[in-house]
Amino acid sequence: MAWGSGAQGALGRPDAGDWYEPEPVPGLPSDLIGVAAGHYTSFALTARGQVWSWGANEALQLGRRQRDEAYTHSPPGPIPGLPPIARLAASGVVGFADADEEALAAACVWAPRRVHALDGRGIVQVAAGYDHSMALGADGRLYTFGDDSLGQLGRREADVGPGPADAWLVRGAPAFAKVTAGLGHCLALTPCGQLYSWGWNGAGQLGLGAGEAAEVVATPQLVYGQPRNRNALLAAGRVHSVLVTDERDEQDGAELKDNDHAGAMAGMCASWGSGANGRLGTGQLEEVHHPELLPMLDGEEVAGLAAGLDHTLILAR
Repeated sequence: MAWGSGAQGALGRPDAGDWYEPEPVPGLPSDLIGVAAGHYTSFALTARGQVWSWGANEALQLGRRQRDEAYTHSPPGPIPGLPPIARLAASGVVGFADADEEALAAACVWAPRRVHALDGRGIVQVAAGYDHSMALGADGRLYTFGDDSLGQLGRREADVGPGPADAWLVRGAPAFAKVTAGLGHCLALTPCGQLYSWGWNGAGQLGLGAGEAAEVVATPQLVYGQPRNRNALLAAGRVHSVLVTDERDEQDGAELKDNDHAGAMAGMCASWGSGANGRLGTGQLEEVHHPELLPMLDGEEVAGLAAGLDHTLILAR
């Protein structure tokens, strides 16, 4: 299911219009196990390891060529030539603009490089926003680096320690079990299921309540009013956030660690932040400054969650 901005075909419909509430994406196979969303791009993974893509394709970012070169976006279709794929990822916010070639070349790393400063830290998860990154250690410690102009690093200043990574450590925060990054804001879940947020709050995407938080929140803050849920799925877009909880969390203690997995979970879905283009799925366009339930998804079995720039995907069984 998808909702939000349909620009450049991100929702899989030929009219590229906005959807204000969750609607099925037509033309997809029935054995989907994962989803990912990017900058007006969407991807789905089948149980056989086949990847389907749709949306913006002016730079062939969908991994397949256009049927008609006159169009800049594509309907859902399989990516040819790939080996069986196990997991999907896409960036909803990363990009470059207004940079000349020389400046761009100086600012970019064009091939993967190992982050030696994090050696020995037991990194188990990473997340990337527009121009900041996060790395989560097995011990629950969070390391952040990059731009901090919107408070997205979650620390007031770089603390000095024995190694470079010590300066990246988010101090004074609880241990985290899962993190995700939007354009300028971050969400994190603790091992006991508490939700924290920090960074840019210009549209209420931190979920801290209207008038209760500044536009920039520099350190992790507890999002009140949410049930503790260790297995919750998190997603952050440009100026919106989405949470799906698992009702089994309080029943059998089952633990699900990834946003894309074959085991579906039934629970509640909540969204908050900017309602423009219908990206919250509430049917309204207004900003929402605290998590708001999506009743049309209550009890749905959810196997995947993704937030793109201005749209949202949920894999419902």
